[in-house]
Amino acid sequence: MPAMVQEIKVPVGRFTALWSERGLSRLLFPGTTPFPAAKGTAATDSAAGLVALWAEKLSQLVKVYFNGGAVDFGEIPVDFTGYTPFQLRVLQFVRAIPYGTVVTYGAVAAALYRPGAARAVGQVLARNRTPVVVPCHRVVGRGWYGGFSAGRRWKEELLHLEGVTLFDSSSRGPAGQA
Repeated sequence: MPAMVQEIKVPVGRFTALWSERGLSRLLFPGTTPFPAAKGTAATDSAAGLVALWAEKLSQLVKVYFNGGAVDFGEIPVDFTGYTPFQLRVLQFVRAIPYGTVVTYGAVAAALYRPGAARAVGQVLARNRTPVVVPCHRVVGRGWYGGFSAGRRWKEELLHLEGVTLFDSSSRGPAGQA
């Protein structure tokens, strides 16, 4: 049972955030299939106030983000419970990718001293429970967008929102190339 369930309405729809006493445990996109129920316990009285403050900050940041503002979600605590050490390293690395920047799966693997582990990085990001806050949409393949748990359309929308154009709509190659 999550400590708190929060709905955040933005121009593109309604997001659902699930919180534990450790931080954000899930962020669900509008129209996506929900993840399995969050594990955790109801917030104690002392933690409930803190969770409410985090939730209010997330709501403000998500609204600014989806209205075109450059946002850093770094101050939102994330509950990384249940991830392996490798998964945690990937998610923490990806969390630090700046707004409007993209890197490849291979570059993430190389930065973590695991060259050749691009596919493993992709598998970790496919299981990211807190997209946008841990901006896995900023990780792409060489010559393609790559996957995204909420669907490729969302990944393209998020990158477009951040001013990133990788591929134009008239070709399958990088923007500006036929």
